[in-house]
Amino acid sequence: MEFTRKRLTLVPQNIDLRQSFCRTINSIPDNNLVFLDETGFNLHTSKQYGYSIKNTKCFVTVPANHGKNVSLMAAITVNGILSFKIVDGAYNGNFFCDFITNNLRPYFQTNPHSVLVLDICAFHRRRDGINMLSQSSVSVYFLPPYSPQLNPIEEYFSCLKANYTFIRPFPKTSNEVRATLNLLIPTIGIDFCGWYFNTRRWV
Repeated sequence: MEFTRKRLTLVPQNIDLRQSFCRTINSIPDNNLVFLDETGFNLHTSKQYGYSIKNTKCFVTVPANHGKNVSLMAAITVNGILSFKIVDGAYNGNFFCDFITNNLRPYFQTNPHSVLVLDICAFHRRRDGINMLSQSSVSVYFLPPYSPQLNPIEEYFSCLKANYTFIRPFPKTSNEVRATLNLLIPTIGIDFCGWYFNTRRWV
């Protein structure tokens, strides 16, 4: 028996979940929506394409090892970056709860009608994190499976990584990756309204 790689097809349950999510989000004003997610960087996060003489390979010099992975957690509103935090290694439940407590709760306390949207990874659903949000009268909605197009922060991350790959000199250590991101992140965000609009097109 021979197997081939194919694009996955959504099963009806996922389609129903997506339609239900869209109906809910469609009734919420953009100003109330806060989207959260994480993404990763390392020393090999570089340009994927370049130019060379025809019929010759195109090379780029990168560090011999990946170094520590650097993870970025960020939350956005229609007005721009709300908050972000960079850590070494992967994000986990403890980092997530810390981000909610120290980075987002002050905003939610003054914006009690906020709605936080995030994907369904395990640590996003930690009970202590959800309880912290509930205490601030924040509604929490989880994205349906396989629906990155419903989260405008994915477009922000794409734009951020595209700009990151053009940084010169390119970061050579994990500390340089962190420093570069801290400088770059506040400069990316000219089209948050457009990214929210694109999400509404799917809704």
